[in-house]
Amino acid sequence: MTGGDRLNLDDCRLPDEAVRERTVVPQRIKKRGRQFVKVPLALVDLLARHSRDKTFAVLCHLLHLDWKRGGGPIKLPSGFLEMTGVGRSAKSRALDKLESLGIVTVERRDRKSPIVKINEIAEREGHGPIRTK
Repeated sequence: MTGGDRLNLDDCRLPDEAVRERTVVPQRIKKRGRQFVKVPLALVDLLARHSRDKTFAVLCHLLHLDWKRGGGPIKLPSGFLEMTGVGRSAKSRALDKLESLGIVTVERRDRKSPIVKINEIAEREGHGPIRTK
């Protein structure tokens, strides 16, 4: 190279329209939304008895009932949940949180057990399907 043959990096740049942002999501992250974990209900009950937030216990109970009944709306009385350490007010707070996250839809009825429907979630934050039927 001589003094006049200097390399100008601006001449080597690609035009903006030719460059696109590359977003690569690892395959294991894509698969994560389709994977399931078996959790013994005894562990869920133990966790419910020894933690303040009962949302996970209520969700596990709902998913178990949904699986046993083959889907559809779930009438959620307080009796069984109270035996596992989830009181009426904790159940109500947990359902509020699950509903705000879009996981369930709750039909509240005066002086009756709420009817809960687990929502079908196609995509959540780019991790693939979480729940499909």
